[in-house]
Amino acid sequence: MTKKKEVDPVFMLDFISSIEDPRIDRTKKHSLETIMIIAICAVICGAKSWNEIEVYGTLKLEFLSKFLNLENGVPSHDTFRRFFMILMPNSLQDFFTNWVSSFNKDEVKQICIDGKTLRGSKRKGDRTIHVINAYSTGLGLSLGQLKTDKKSNEITAIPELLDSLDIKDTIVSVDALNCQTEIADKIVSKGGDYLFCVKSNQEKLHSRIEERFEKYEQRGQKNKSESFEEKRKLKHGRFEKRSVRIIKENDDYSLGVNPLLKWKNLKTIIEISAERIDQKTGEVQNSKRYYISSRDESSEYFLNAVKDHWQVENLLHWHLDVTMREDDCRCRVEHSAVNFSSIRQLALGLVKKIVIMRSKTEKLSVRTKMLKAGWDNDFLLDVLLQ
Repeated sequence: MTKKKEVDPVFMLDFISSIEDPRIDRTKKHSLETIMIIAICAVICGAKSWNEIEVYGTLKLEFLSKFLNLENGVPSHDTFRRFFMILMPNSLQDFFTNWVSSFNKDEVKQICIDGKTLRGSKRKGDRTIHVINAYSTGLGLSLGQLKTDKKSNEITAIPELLDSLDIKDTIVSVDALNCQTEIADKIVSKGGDYLFCVKSNQEKLHSRIEERFEKYEQRGQKNKSESFEEKRKLKHGRFEKRSVRIIKENDDYSLGVNPLLKWKNLKTIIEISAERIDQKTGEVQNSKRYYISSRDESSEYFLNAVKDHWQVENLLHWHLDVTMREDDCRCRVEHSAVNFSSIRQLALGLVKKIVIMRSKTEKLSVRTKMLKAGWDNDFLLDVLLQ
């Protein structure tokens, strides 16, 4: 297959060659590149099933023939289904990781890790499939994912996911469930820093942090705990004020024998207080959360990092659920659900990057960009070749 930058999406997706083809040679009617590229293009344009991928390929036969060898026609939906059913997810993950590594490492900044259930994967008598996603706030896309049997297994699966990622010089944030010393050790050993939310599942740690901030107030040490305050107006007539205080672990007043000592390279404990006021009713809601981090930064930095952690929910999981209708996908057999999820995340990442690049001149939603890619072949090439 001749590679021409001006028309050939494979030019920017050379990493497909790193995928290990699971098929027997004598059964290969269509190349791995053909199957992968048609699937990626179709999902970018909104396909949600193997049948829809086949229909896309058939309707776009003339366009796809410009850079793919389609002398055997477009693969059938059964071919797509069988291929992704037997393709090992770790092989697809390696391709995904290699592709992401081609971007500027300095753009990664913060990696947010969170789990998501593929609700459409449930079969009678079976559990739904749960995956863990790693999302880069700087790149605005997923860095990888790993399947786990259920949400409670995230704790053991996250270190495995971290092994597949380059986290050096980045900060990794996780939710309270995964605030575990083993995960902190893994992050630090790979040259990264952690930011963990602390809740009642770490009861002793949570209590000790509360006590630490209370003692600083009682002893008049407010100047020792750096603070920052942010005010903003929310939707529906609500107003929010967030206050952040941090204490450096090399400050005075030792905690003595305490659970903080077992956290590798712990440098900062963080308290974030939020006050929300409904300006119509006058109702006031107060909340307080605690965090620990191996990074030595300002209180403003940590407030932004905590807010940015929610990008994995708001900018990844939300788009997968609402824009790409992930829960409508009924792929269930063997590896098909996880592999389709990976293709979906790759497609979303490509579309989101073109949204970021063109946002100043062309303000279209992610969904509209997907539709445009289906209507306009030149725009689809822009998405693939960026």
